[in-house]
Amino acid sequence: MFLARNVSNELWAEAIGYAVFIQNRTLSSTGDVTPYEYIHGQKPNVSNLRVFGSPAFVHVPDARRRKLDPKAIEGIFVGCCPFTKAYRIWIEPKRRIEISRNVVVDESGLLLQSKTEHPISRSTPFDFFFPPGKTVINTKYIHFLKFDRKPTFVII
Repeated sequence: MFLARNVSNELWAEAIGYAVFIQNRTLSSTGDVTPYEYIHGQKPNVSNLRVFGSPAFVHVPDARRRKLDPKAIEGIFVGCCPFTKAYRIWIEPKRRIEISRNVVVDESGLLLQSKTEHPISRSTPFDFFFPPGKTVINTKYIHFLKFDRKPTFVII
């Protein structure tokens, strides 16, 4: 889980905490109940489980932003809060964890590749830009402009 998503080594404690959170909500080999169900007497709610290390966007409330500030901050999903219906998101520029309920988690498989593999080298909706069998070299990533949604390339 930790190595597959290529997250920073400083998030190892969050990875272990989320692994235990998931393990407590899955069936054990000794019985027909989960550890959570054994302690609390009710089935656990697993609808809020997400993929560890996925990109996530935390909503910034109106009171914490000005007119031209972004409405969301990008981060990395690192877990769920055990006592509330909130998510734990690692915000890299601030180097801290935000706990928020207003989160959108992108669980697509785009970030599952290794750090050496380029995201465009897989089959993407942008294959019409490149001939078959060719890989893209010297492009960092496809960025979408906010208003016209046309693909642009950043050349290294």
